[in-house]
Amino acid sequence: MRLVEKKDKQDPASQAVNDYLFGNWEMNWIAFNYGRDFDLYPSAEQTPINDFAYPYAEVDGDPVNFYDPKVFAYDYQSTEQR
Repeated sequence: MRLVEKKDKQDPASQAVNDYLFGNWEMNWIAFNYGRDFDLYPSAEQTPINDFAYPYAEVDGDPVNFYDPKVFAYDYQSTEQR
């Protein structure tokens, strides 16, 4: 905002945006979960799981490398609830 509108850090509009964005959620973000050290059921080989930044999967008890798109692929879908 400051760069596009060429505003100084001390500008009242810059201060208002700063006050709003730092310490608040932006309206277009979704929090899927928060926390640490999850125990899954049934119990996972890698336990506890630190976070769910990526989906977790195991095949025959072996964790799948979620960083390798050739072996682990997923997508998100959303539907409107009425």
